[in-house]
Amino acid sequence: MLDLSYRRPLLFALWAAGIFVTSCFYINSTTLYGVVRRLTNSEFTHHFARFWRGYGIFVVKGWHVTEYAVFDLLCFAALKRSTPDTRRAAAVALGSAVLFAISDEWHQTFVPNRDGCLRDVLIDSSGALVAAFWVCSRSGRPAIKGQSASTDS
Repeated sequence: MLDLSYRRPLLFALWAAGIFVTSCFYINSTTLYGVVRRLTNSEFTHHFARFWRGYGIFVVKGWHVTEYAVFDLLCFAALKRSTPDTRRAAAVALGSAVLFAISDEWHQTFVPNRDGCLRDVLIDSSGALVAAFWVCSRSGRPAIKGQSASTDS
């Protein structure tokens, strides 16, 4: 039978690599508007630019929260196979996400037009923390109604 145990760690590693690669670039608003203009019409671009100036920060920071929540969940899934203790796996995944957020912000200090800041580490870490709480809150629940919670491993 084909061994597929590498899938979870591989998916986690690919997600982490994706975060790293996207941190290597800076896209300014002029470039973003140019891309939107090429894909749509000028009226939409005008409305998009107004929206982005007012709310773009929420989209970007919201994506960071989501990005690190997924990072935490994928790390947890990779660890859970070898660590039967759910809370320990969740804690290690959370610690890994926070350390990765710190290293990512530090890495951004070397990228032109980017900077690293504690605020972004906290935003990234908040996504991982939400995911860790979610995992821990589900750890005592049975996966299927009627199934005992003791089968969680």
